[in-house]
Amino acid sequence: MEEDNDTKQEPMKMNYEDSNSDGMSDSEEDENKATTSTDALPQISKSWAAITTNCPCYTGGNVAFSHAPTMTSSSTTTSTSEYEQHSSQHFILAQRGGDISIIEASTGLLLRTVRKGKMFQGGYDLSNNDEDDDEGEGDDDDEEEMDAEAITAFALSPNNMDLITVTRNHLVRKYSLVDQQAGGDSMKKAGLKQPSKKNDDNKKDVKHQSVTSVTDPAKVSFSFGKSGHKLPVTKVAFHPSGIFFATGSVDGLVKIWDVRNGGYATHALHATSNSSSGGGSRGRYGVTCIEWRPTSTSLILAIGREDGSISIHDLLLNAHDTKQASLPVAVLRDHLSAVTCVSWSSEVGSSSSGGLSSTSASGSRKHGGGIFFSSGRDSVINTWFISEEEVKSDFTPKRKKKKTNRDDTGQSQTSIKVSYRRIRTLPVYEQVESMVLLSRKFRPASETRDQHDILDKKDIVLATVGTKGNVRLWKATPGNRDGSIQNVVSDLSPLATQSDDEAFGEEHGGYTSLHLTSLSTTHVSPMLVAIDAEHNMTFLRMSWTTGDGGKVKLGFVTDRAIVGHNGEILDLSVVPPLRDLENSNDKHTVAIATNSSQVRIFGLGEANEDEMGEDTQKHSALSPLGLLDGHEAIVLSLDASPCGRYLATASKDKTMRLWHLPTQTCIATATGHTEAIGACALSNKIGCYDVGGKAAENGAGAFVVTASKDRTLKVWPLPGSAIMNRWADKGGGENPLNARLSARAHEKVSSRAMKQCSFTSLKFLNHFYNCSFDITTTCRI
Repeated sequence: MEEDNDTKQEPMKMNYEDSNSDGMSDSEEDENKATTSTDALPQISKSWAAITTNCPCYTGGNVAFSHAPTMTSSSTTTSTSEYEQHSSQHFILAQRGGDISIIEASTGLLLRTVRKGKMFQGGYDLSNNDEDDDEGEGDDDDEEEMDAEAITAFALSPNNMDLITVTRNHLVRKYSLVDQQAGGDSMKKAGLKQPSKKNDDNKKDVKHQSVTSVTDPAKVSFSFGKSGHKLPVTKVAFHPSGIFFATGSVDGLVKIWDVRNGGYATHALHATSNSSSGGGSRGRYGVTCIEWRPTSTSLILAIGREDGSISIHDLLLNAHDTKQASLPVAVLRDHLSAVTCVSWSSEVGSSSSGGLSSTSASGSRKHGGGIFFSSGRDSVINTWFISEEEVKSDFTPKRKKKKTNRDDTGQSQTSIKVSYRRIRTLPVYEQVESMVLLSRKFRPASETRDQHDILDKKDIVLATVGTKGNVRLWKATPGNRDGSIQNVVSDLSPLATQSDDEAFGEEHGGYTSLHLTSLSTTHVSPMLVAIDAEHNMTFLRMSWTTGDGGKVKLGFVTDRAIVGHNGEILDLSVVPPLRDLENSNDKHTVAIATNSSQVRIFGLGEANEDEMGEDTQKHSALSPLGLLDGHEAIVLSLDASPCGRYLATASKDKTMRLWHLPTQTCIATATGHTEAIGACALSNKIGCYDVGGKAAENGAGAFVVTASKDRTLKVWPLPGSAIMNRWADKGGGENPLNARLSARAHEKVSSRAMKQCSFTSLKFLNHFYNCSFDITTTCRI
């Protein structure tokens, strides 16, 4: 090692002698060097600005997507041009703690929040605390007061302009996502926006505002007051007309609200007790899902509860009697666990005849037929057939003779009896967390004969996600309408399944919800958005593919993904782009260790120009590209090679792992430390990674340096890219690495110091020592 130090110092002596041979003094030489270096090197800016800020935008809970730009017949008084301007925007609303994030759909960037606006600019925290935490007795009181304003549920109006929220202290509010001129206090009495004269000059500016361009917090346009629920509200659902919305609580109560004329509650829908339960399951009536029938001319609502029951309410069937209208027209009790999702299909069974469904004397259907689907955590999907029949009532009140049940002709009035009969049950062998019905216009077109054999335009298609972490499509074929009700529709059969490579998986927690949305103006077919347990939003497209043997099948293609929340970030490393053109990636890749045994690989790309607005930033948010799973404890440090092919990770499990990034497989493992490894670094000379054989074993090739809590430093030579690529082609494996050097470095060091100091020191030294690492120099420093 002494010879190596001498050889390093000889060139420095020669340069010194050559510089003095020109007759220059030391001062003149220093001035010339300073002048030359100042002119050659670029000036570093003293002020820095963030180009893109990737803040946590989703921490779990409800998610809503902007609606398609369609104008409902019974929409509010909003003009058509203004409605199309706002409805054509593509954004996402997601719960973030006690606030709601507004996310740009094309880039995935967090734009602002409903309560705080654009507070994250410059790295501000978006937690519930508006100010820094101070020590004192009033902290608990302030925290309780702020938590009382936390939003527990919300719903977006069909015109994409209004937002209904319910807070923890049961306050129901209506926010305006676009108009920032209206104040909440001035409209509490009237319930309508009344702009003052001062705002007349700014009307033109208000019209040009969009949900994604506003940076201020959303203004409360109206406050409904207390919700009347005894327990927190967890579900809110808007009617397709935008006039009514429903709120569901843990106490089992569902209330219907009218946003017109000051806003008030029109109905209170209570849970019906099961006679067999004896009233002992009162605490299981919590509302788990609320779904309106997707027609603006009817007021049909389905309520799923924790006890597995489904209440069907038709608010227009007995509109003359408010008490009777609040009672359910049907109660379904075939599920054994919580009901998670329901959906109607009017494409089958709506025109049945021959004893399957009765109509009124005038031939008009008051409730509507069709097929009804329900899913739950009992791992089944039930198919229900909807029928109705006329029931004549001869009952006449004795006292109030003026209010009789007879019409002007003297005949008894008829009422409609609605029934839901279960005709099919499909076991899916997983707890279904979400289900989406794909109508005909939201499916990939079947152009060839083989595609028609797989998916016909008359088929009913369902998409489901659950605890297994896989997106699946199911189809049912309509049958003979003139036969029995069992032949109205066939059993659900598998249509498409997400591949194992792209599926989230059961071991990571599975998917929590599924949404059907159309967030791009350049693509006709919509996308399925699957949200997993780690708060990632994966956008999937349905497309026809050719499998083995030329067989046509329907599959999923991952379009992009949005990372909602990462947790605590312990370390990150920017992966250089690959040198070879075949595996080159147009995205900037970042490896992040996030207080977990898994390492996340993200890509930072650019948004599509055709999906960007005028105010959209060029860079997009981080999108997950993969997950490196192999360590048994938290990963504390990681480092990428300069060639962009390898990644070294150090963990609390006392091991260092080497990963092949193009295939995302572990190719080698280094064991030898007796405590947690707090720092690791790869050599920074690109040419060394191609060195193999004896030269690599002797220290001429690439290497990894690790620092552990056991107070030792170790150098691990790498066998060369040829052997490491061969390991990756064979599927990886825990190929052992042998330490070439090991030395006792620090006498006393804590785990925090190991992560903060040793990790930085190793990378600093490794950057300037671009050849074999001198372990004695490291110890001496």
